[in-house]
Amino acid sequence: MTHAKVGEVAQDELSAVQALMAACMGSWAPPLYHLQEVYLFRKAKIFVVRRGGVLGFAMAGPTPSRGGVSGTIYSLGIQQAVRRQGLGSALLAAAEGWLAGIGARTIWIPVPDGRPGVLTFFANWGYTIGEAAVALYGHGRDGLLLVRSVASDRTPAGLRSCWTRGGPWGEMDPNV
Repeated sequence: MTHAKVGEVAQDELSAVQALMAACMGSWAPPLYHLQEVYLFRKAKIFVVRRGGVLGFAMAGPTPSRGGVSGTIYSLGIQQAVRRQGLGSALLAAAEGWLAGIGARTIWIPVPDGRPGVLTFFANWGYTIGEAAVALYGHGRDGLLLVRSVASDRTPAGLRSCWTRGGPWGEMDPNV
């Protein structure tokens, strides 16, 4: 990962992130306005790895659950030409670190079915298949939910500061 830096996305990088998401995720990629909403209202964090430009991205956010607080890494992708250089691992570590820091005890990652390389990557990080999800990505697009427990001594109340403006999915009670 020579000279590459991981950090939060800057507003002027959102178009580059959306283009890279489209290249990595195809029709599953969110539209630019969704990324702008995430950025402006801090519903989640978007991390990027840069070396002269955006080479990869990871988008993560808190997910309240009955077992405390969990987190979700919604997407992670790296430009094809720079894969296998540790960039994906650096982004995953940043996203996991942030989620654990705000109190997540479990991290979920949705992945489309039929991506063995993706499953291997996440398995190397300790993720297992939590459940299969029919139509996770819309009609006829099944997926898997990968899961991993992370150590955290923070309480769900630690999340309240990042749930401004109604939280990731509207008004939420962190004690649900």
